[in-house]
Amino acid sequence: MKVGGVGFALFNDLGDGFLLIAHRFDIEMQPARRMIDALDEADETVILTLSSPSNATLSGTTVHTYTIADNDNPPVVDFNATSSNGAESVSSKAITVDLSAASSQNVTVNYAITGTATGSGTDFTLANGTLTISAGATSGTITIGSIADDSLDEANETVILTLSSPGNATLGSDRVHTYTITDNDDAPVVDFNATSSNGAESVSSKTITVDLSAASSNNVTVNYAVTGTATGSGTDFTLANGTLTINAGATSGTITIASIGDDSIDEANETVIITLSNPKFLSLSLCSKVNTDPSINGCPNLFPKSEAPFDAFIKISKGD
Repeated sequence: MKVGGVGFALFNDLGDGFLLIAHRFDIEMQPARRMIDALDEADETVILTLSSPSNATLSGTTVHTYTIADNDNPPVVDFNATSSNGAESVSSKAITVDLSAASSQNVTVNYAITGTATGSGTDFTLANGTLTISAGATSGTITIGSIADDSLDEANETVILTLSSPGNATLGSDRVHTYTITDNDDAPVVDFNATSSNGAESVSSKTITVDLSAASSNNVTVNYAVTGTATGSGTDFTLANGTLTINAGATSGTITIASIGDDSIDEANETVIITLSNPKFLSLSLCSKVNTDPSINGCPNLFPKSEAPFDAFIKISKGD
């Protein structure tokens, strides 16, 4: 920049990396000590304003603005890792978001929450929001808070964080992070509410209750097989082999012996024996095989999944 002026020679250090040299009839500004940094930053300005002339008057342009254009690329923002996990007993988890380089500006990035876990305080607390990484810093954190340590047996659940719409940065490739909340609760135990029951053949149906030791967040299934001295398929009763489903959150289900025949034949009492096996999302309890093998009375009440079955003995008393 040259400004017409009086004839003199003056060397004056203006600071901020600029040297003012005045000679002959010109004033020349040279960016002799301008700093070259690696920070992404907004363009910056140096403003020169003329005032208080001696042996002259001010006229025309008295202010000059010199703009230093930044030549550094904005940093890249993304997650430090794409996945992590922790037991539900861990009450919170901080997820780190990194910058590829520090910036002289605040960096912002939006994040959205999805996944199989339920927010709003049910399984965790974290809503959609915006993360700000302060100028000069190279990372920030998003915290999944109030992770619930419940007593429900359930599948592992996920909290998925997705970054978008960065400000003063560009979005990197690791823009999605999946945090898995690992369930730490044992599967419930399934067995019959009672090992035996009876009723007259004039009672047309009988409901047998199957219990869970605790509610589960999964649907629980258990197979049952039907044996005994009574004849099924509508002769003495109606009940075929099948699968019982106990819905998520419930603690019991029922199996119904239907269409019990009230015939006029004088005959011995008859039995319907129901045996549970192959549970899913639970463990199988065994206390005894009623009236079949007294030697296993007093056995442990918890077995691994799909081990020995549990029998219920139903006696149909003849009324003739």
